[in-house]
Amino acid sequence: MTPLRLLQRLLLGAAVALAAAGCASVPSETGKDNIDPFERYNRHVFEFNDTIDRNVLVPVAQGYRAVVPGPA
Repeated sequence: MTPLRLLQRLLLGAAVALAAAGCASVPSETGKDNIDPFERYNRHVFEFNDTIDRNVLVPVAQGYRAVVPGPA
């Protein structure tokens, strides 16, 4: 790899890192509480998804691992 190509890659990586860091900033407080208006709904959806995961998806995955040979 030529030194110019290496420099280009480093500069591109630095630009991407700086752009991503800008997305991670926290907005200033507007005086409002950060209350989720959909909290009850989100909790019900999470409970449903967690129940399906524990009672259906995990046993299916364990059965799949038990039946299918390793290389597959």
